[in-house]
Amino acid sequence: MDYKIRAMEPSDIPSITEMLSDSAVFPNTTRQPYNSTAMVEPLFANQQQTHLVVESEGELIASGSLLTEANPRRKHCAELAITVANSWQGKGVGSLLMTALINQADNWLNLLRIELVVYVDNQAAIAMYKKFGFEIEGTRRADAFKDGQYCDSHLMARLSPALRTKVS
Repeated sequence: MDYKIRAMEPSDIPSITEMLSDSAVFPNTTRQPYNSTAMVEPLFANQQQTHLVVESEGELIASGSLLTEANPRRKHCAELAITVANSWQGKGVGSLLMTALINQADNWLNLLRIELVVYVDNQAAIAMYKKFGFEIEGTRRADAFKDGQYCDSHLMARLSPALRTKVS
C-alpha cells in the first residue's frame, strides 16, 4: 500500500468526523455516537499542536495528535490521541502514524513525555503502545461509561530515550 502522512487540514474534518462516528471506532474513544463536524472541529483548533493524518489513494484512513501543554511546568509533555479507520486497523497504519508522531516528539518538539489513556479492553492498542515504549503507569477504575457499563482505563506514558537514562 502507498501511504501519505501529512499535516491535518481543515478540509479533513468531515472525514475525521466520519471515522470517529463509525460504530466500530467510537467505543474505543471518548467520543459519543453521532458526531457532527461542529463537535469534532474544536479538537483540532489549536494549530500550536501537532495534528497528522494518513491517506491511502486519497482516502483519509487515520489521524493522530500530540496535544501539548500550555502550562510552562508541563511544556515537556503531550497527550497522544490516535484514531485508525475500522477497515484499516491491524494493517500497520497505526504503527506508521505512531512512528511519525514519535519522530515529531523526539526530534522536533523536544517532548520528554507522551501520555495517553486507553480502555483496558483495547488490547490491540495497548500492544501497539507497548511496542513503542509506552508503559502502564496506573489504572483508573470505572473511568468511563461505555456500551451501557462502566469500564476501566490505563494511563500509559513513554519517556524520551534522552530522558530515560537520566531519571529513575
